[in-house]
Amino acid sequence: MPLKRGPQGLAKSAKRKKTEKKETPSTSSSATTSAAAAGGEEEEQATIEISEDVDPDDELGQLYALHTTYLKSSRSNPKLLYAIVHECDRQLRNAKEPLPAKFHRVYAETLSMLSVFAKSKKKSKSGTRTTKPDDEKKQEQIQQPASSSGATDTPEDFLLAAVERAQIGLETYPESIDLVALRCETHLSIVELKLKPAARSSKAVADCVYAIQSAFDDYDRTVELFGKIAEPPKVEAAARKQPLGPVNESESSDERFEKLKERIKEAVERPIERSEKSTTPQKEEATPLSSTSGDVELTWDRLRQILTRISKILEITLETGFVSARCPEFYTWIEDRLAKEIERCPNSQLYRTISEYYLVRGNPFLAIAEAGFDSDSDEDDSDGDSIERAKSNKDEDKAEYVSAVKKAKEYLELASDYYCMADSDDDPDSIVTFAETLITYANLLSDETKQGEMYDLAVQQLEKAQAAGIGDYTEMINELKCMDGELGRMLIMSDDDDDDEDDEGFGSEISVDWDEDEDDSEDDVVV
Repeated sequence: MPLKRGPQGLAKSAKRKKTEKKETPSTSSSATTSAAAAGGEEEEQATIEISEDVDPDDELGQLYALHTTYLKSSRSNPKLLYAIVHECDRQLRNAKEPLPAKFHRVYAETLSMLSVFAKSKKKSKSGTRTTKPDDEKKQEQIQQPASSSGATDTPEDFLLAAVERAQIGLETYPESIDLVALRCETHLSIVELKLKPAARSSKAVADCVYAIQSAFDDYDRTVELFGKIAEPPKVEAAARKQPLGPVNESESSDERFEKLKERIKEAVERPIERSEKSTTPQKEEATPLSSTSGDVELTWDRLRQILTRISKILEITLETGFVSARCPEFYTWIEDRLAKEIERCPNSQLYRTISEYYLVRGNPFLAIAEAGFDSDSDEDDSDGDSIERAKSNKDEDKAEYVSAVKKAKEYLELASDYYCMADSDDDPDSIVTFAETLITYANLLSDETKQGEMYDLAVQQLEKAQAAGIGDYTEMINELKCMDGELGRMLIMSDDDDDDEDDEGFGSEISVDWDEDEDDSEDDVVV
């Protein structure tokens, strides 16, 4: 039994436009949609050229075509999104049977995209809403109509409405892969919103934790469901590379260093390219796959993009300390998932993503190392009581310092190793970052020979970057070349009172600048 069509339906509008254009054949059909104000009154009409041929009697097809038209547009005007929301509401009201999973996905994605155009609520210093001019109020009414979830006027409201709509769809289609993936990405959008400095609060921390955990659950569920109907891209055995992995007891530090050094040499010697080699998977087309809940538009490429997005979000939480102190298990989760994705489908971009993640992961440990040096240096300027207190805590501080240096070195080794696993150097920023990583790693070595070798490799990487026109690194290169036998002033020297020859000393200078201040000179090393 056909669904009852209400006023201003897409099919009726399309038929009218089709009749008007009979004398002028066209490859695309048209639809007239209305963007209503928040109070429900019509403000204006917009004629939209649908970018594909659709049966005028197929209301769902017309809706999907509108959605596709927006995705292919410049996405600079929200009016079509509002029209899609109102058409979704109309079809929901008139539906005599459950609407398909794709309908709920289109509705939820539209609400999510509307968050880009919404404005956050602003309050005056007294805590009340600021008064806006009449013309601004009118424009805001036009831009933010009421939806089925109520009048939403903030980005978070739209995102939460999108999550709710996806959840409603999943109640009917619990194995809809696209709906689970969309809900995952919407949770990530909420986290990105909460991580903005202006939004940070104790409540924002709790919201972030919940949204991140929800995104984790949805990602795992998506991988599980998608793996049942789609085989991962086939990768030749030769393209699979084994990382050094975490430090293990069966491997000496010298053996690990030599393995890493050889990999770094190969990476430094490879030419800079502007495109990935054939071992990197090409972007997959969203070919619909059949599943129990309808066609699936998800691809392995999009899954990798979601995982990379999660990784970038967790990097932000590490840099700010906004969430990391509260939920250390988040970072175990992402490391495990990244390792699984590398095993499933290795590619250069993913290798660099993991490298960047480990660089940020080592940040807190380098900060502890620098703090340990600063506190030890301050003892000379303190009074007698302060010196005694400092001495009593020295053993504890030293243990923390040595542990921090050890962890920082391990993360820098992992970051360098994963960068080396990429097939090509085609990203200017990562090329220079790799050189800076080698310098920072060298600064943490207590062996002059090993340190000198790392500096030499860093010089070669900087010279390669400079030859490619990425930047001018002459001053940094000359400084590294002139160090010779005076490297000891930058080393982490063994403490005279330390009985363990393998431990780095506490309180000696390390030449590491982890500050991202743009005013720093070129001599500073920024990782």
